[in-house]
Formats: sequence, structure tokens, C-alpha cells
Amino acid sequence: MSFIVRKPANQFSTEPHPEGITQAVCVDVLDLGMKATKFGEKHKVAFRFETPARDSKGEPIFVRSWPYSVSLNEKANLRKDLEKWRGRPFTPAELDGFDLESVIGAAAVLNIIHNTGDDGTVYSNVNGLFKDNAADKYKASGRYERQKPTEATDDDEVPF
Repeated sequence: MSFIVRKPANQFSTEPHPEGITQAVCVDVLDLGMKATKFGEKHKVAFRFETPARDSKGEPIFVRSWPYSVSLNEKANLRKDLEKWRGRPFTPAELDGFDLESVIGAAAVLNIIHNTGDDGTVYSNVNGLFKDNAADKYKASGRYERQKPTEATDDDEVPF
């Protein structure tokens, strides 16, 4: 019996996303696991977005949000950004348990900035996450492959 392992195809452009304000759609919620912070180990997550931007080959450029600590505390950046993105505060019932994967497929407006790494590589980062009030929201191309399968169906409603 064979057990063949291959290097996965890179689905991410090596070109940075252009800076500025852009429409986007959330295509994944990334569980980053436990990460060391100055406050001890914290469970971290990030969002992956697709925007209308394309690289020189015409392929979508996907961008990732900053890592968030998994918390809906009133001071938590995750809660603050989700409330800006949703355009409303959480209800008490939502604060008792909010499914982060429910944001997959939700439209957003992003502010993209560039940061340069120590090695000179330019990275695109989401510096602002807001509700998309446009009538014609950006739709995902379908070219992104989720890193973790979901049980959501096309009939599931996005709570935005």
C-alpha cells in the first residue's frame, strides 16, 4: 500500500494586495490555536477575505485579518471589529455563544495597508473592517479552498 504526500498547491498570490479601501467577502475563519502573548497563552483566530483585486495572472488576491484573541469581552478587539462589521452591537443572547463560522460569506469593507518585514517582504494587512452598505456587494469567485471544512449549506443564512 502506498501513502503518497505532495506539496500542496499554493492558492495565495505572492503579490501584495493594493493598499486602500475595498469591498470584500469573508471566505474562511482560521483557527490559529493557542499563541503566546504578553498576557500568557491565548486562543487566536483570523479571517480570510477575497476582494475584487487580481494579481498579474488574473487570480484573486486573498488577505488575512490580524489575529484576534477568541473573546467577546467588551474590550476585546474581536468583539469591536465584529460589531463594526455587522453594523450593530451583540445582543445578550449572541454574547452567550456566537458561531464565528457564520461570518463566512458575509460582505465587508476593508482598509488594506502594507507592512514591510525584516527581510524586506511587503505584506498586505487588514487595518480596518467595516459593514458593506453597498447595494451591489462583492461575491466570492469560488477559487478559495477552505482550510477546514464546514457543515454550512447554501441555504444557511449569513446573519448580517
